[in-house]
Amino acid sequence: MGRRRLLLVVLLLALIAGVWWARRSPVRYPEAYIADRSAALWSATAQVRRQVATLGYGEKVSVLGRTADLTEVRSADGTHGWIDSRLLMAPELWSRVGQLLSDARNMPVQAWGHTRTVSNVHIEPGRDSARIFQFGRNVPVAVLQRQVAAVPTTTSSDEGRSGDEAPPPGDEKSAEEDWALVMFSQAKASAAASASGSAGAQADTGRSVPIAGWVLARFIELDPPAPIGDYTAAAGRKVAAWVQLNTVADASGEKPQYMVAATKGGEGQPCDFTSVRVYTWGVEHKRYETSFVDNNLCGRLPVRVTQTPAGPEFRFSDDKSVEHAYRLMQTVVRRIGPPVPARGQRNRTAPR
Repeated sequence: MGRRRLLLVVLLLALIAGVWWARRSPVRYPEAYIADRSAALWSATAQVRRQVATLGYGEKVSVLGRTADLTEVRSADGTHGWIDSRLLMAPELWSRVGQLLSDARNMPVQAWGHTRTVSNVHIEPGRDSARIFQFGRNVPVAVLQRQVAAVPTTTSSDEGRSGDEAPPPGDEKSAEEDWALVMFSQAKASAAASASGSAGAQADTGRSVPIAGWVLARFIELDPPAPIGDYTAAAGRKVAAWVQLNTVADASGEKPQYMVAATKGGEGQPCDFTSVRVYTWGVEHKRYETSFVDNNLCGRLPVRVTQTPAGPEFRFSDDKSVEHAYRLMQTVVRRIGPPVPARGQRNRTAPR
């Protein structure tokens, strides 16, 4: 009997010690990050509820519990509430978001544009990849890369939400579609749009934080400077990218000179661009002139520009990973490096 009492006392002391230790040690909850411009924090899961806070993109929260489509969280300032589970990112995904942004900052800008409509931003090209943000309409973005992804045959679990990627128009349906890696930075986008004279509208993303990710290319309206858009459209081609090579002095001020990459056809094409043109400023005629054309290409982005004492140079690779390099000397463009077939390629200074 005494031994049994001793055992009960030991168990009771162990239970008391366990409770004391549990109260003494802080409870660790899993973490998550806000994946939208703003996310409402609600007081309850019921239809009759009030909004207790608004959380911004990238804010860290502690996950306390889940029910149906809502997650109970605690914000950094201690506010408790319920949030739409689809507006949360796991730490692993948030880490990938940071790495993608870091990589994007080191990529050369290929074009500037703005969103045509509400646009989901994904961690990878493809509608089935994780959604990491949502741009509003008319958000200025820098375009960095292009990739092709297959159109999924099954309906996404996110289908029906605002900003979902609808299939291409009926006359442009394809098994593959174009995606663009874009980056938003309000300061850089505003400065570049002002410098290039582009028409991209300014918009509020909800927070002035840089964001990079993949968006359906047809959701992006490019904003090339006037001579680029006008001349390329007249040639029956669609602008894919442009880079400024240099500027030349003119009585009306410095005039930029451009290399433009363009393409033909709908989505899912194997080439990022199929032609390049160089537009130089004709001081005598006071207009842009086509100084170089190559319509026999299967080029890959990015196009890179370097400045040398002999003149600006631009480079890109083709579908066989062969580098093409050119140098602009005044108004003449010359291939540098190994020669290429001359078919479809010419230099000229006559106005276009």
